[in-house]
Amino acid sequence: MSRSLSGLSSIKSITAGTGITASSTPDGTTIATNPSATPTFAGITFGTGSTLNTYTYGSFTPGIAFGGSSTGITYSTQIGYYTWIGPMTFLQVWLTLTAKGSQTGTATITGIPTIAIGNNSLQQTIMLPSISGVSLTGKLVYILLDGGGNFTFYQITPGSGSGTAMTNSTFSSTTTFTLNGAYLGTSQSISIPSTISLRSVAPPPLPKSLPPPIVSPPSPSSPVVISPFKIDETPEPEDEGWDD
Repeated sequence: MSRSLSGLSSIKSITAGTGITASSTPDGTTIATNPSATPTFAGITFGTGSTLNTYTYGSFTPGIAFGGSSTGITYSTQIGYYTWIGPMTFLQVWLTLTAKGSQTGTATITGIPTIAIGNNSLQQTIMLPSISGVSLTGKLVYILLDGGGNFTFYQITPGSGSGTAMTNSTFSSTTTFTLNGAYLGTSQSISIPSTISLRSVAPPPLPKSLPPPIVSPPSPSSPVVISPFKIDETPEPEDEGWDD
């Protein structure tokens, strides 16, 4: 099957790959496909953005281990999916225990494919939106990715500084949890500076002219006495005597 794409002058060239052939004419490029093969590309660039050269997904069977061992642990639900797009890995896990076994130690998730273990140069976390059948009160649960393939359960009290690793004693034979999260993929590298410089901010400029200061009126040198009585200063009439 072939299809002619006319009027697309922006198409300069199409790199041929498995199951696809193409000419490099700027306009009227003809793409010939092979229905029995899957086309492959080195990467796709959208506009001026970065080239998307990684997209893969798959399923796996998740589990739990205590102290690195999963002996005696059984399940009724074990579902896991991963999707790797560009620099990010998306993970979904649904798991329900029917027996937690007799192993002891730190609790971890097992069965994560190597392609989805995450970045190996920094620690990352994923919050658990739902977990039941555990002995926790007023605490949040998250998964710590240490970059070495370990997905460790942690618990933290809201407002506290750091969390603590969960062990077998926290779980029961009816523990159920759901995990949905995203993190940097295994092939992505990141450099974290040892020091962070803060840009200094200059203070605001002073006004060009300042208003005149407010001066209080001076107090009188001698106190003013106000009499509560009204003084009549009208002169009295002279005595004109009496007639006999």
